[in-house]
This record gives sequence, structure tokens and C-alpha cells, in this order.
Amino acid sequence: MAIRHLGKHVRVFINATDQWRGPSLYTAIVEQCHEHGIARVAVLRGVEGFGTSAGMHAPSPWALTNDAPVVIEILDASEKMDGILPRLEEMLSDGMMW
Repeated sequence: MAIRHLGKHVRVFINATDQWRGPSLYTAIVEQCHEHGIARVAVLRGVEGFGTSAGMHAPSPWALTNDAPVVIEILDASEKMDGILPRLEEMLSDGMMW
């Protein structure tokens, strides 16, 4: 059975190595969404990509870090999304929300 709601869908684009006050940024975003009671959140690790720096990001067996692109999908009712968007904007220094 499909569940259909009118709401908002936000995509956050970051790097796997981005951090927020200690933990990874994607973990911190998921925790914030959970605390705000957001309905759906998924973290997807990309194979390859580039962002605002125009540098290519891809996992490499020779790299010391895994600088893969990460997309966080966030979905909920408009009212709930409006409540968390300012917090997400505060957390993003170099990422992008769409």
C-alpha cells in the first residue's frame, strides 16, 4: 500500500569526509532530523562526482580518506520541513541543499 502525502523533498549534497562538531556531517544531519521527528531520511553514498570546489570526488583504494559524494534525502510534511531547514542551513558550510 502506497502512502501519499503532500510535502517537501530536500536533497543535501556533501562529501563523505565533511564533519559537524565531531561526527560526520551526514550522521549529524540524520540525528537532527530524527530529533525533529522528520518522517523519512536516507543517506546515499555516490560512486563519483564533483561539487562547488569543482574537484572530482571518488573513493580510491590508495587514498587515506574516502572522499565520496554523499546525498541525503529528507522528506516530510511542509510544516515539519520548514522547521528543520534553518538548522540544516546552519550546518552546511560547503554543501548544497536542493
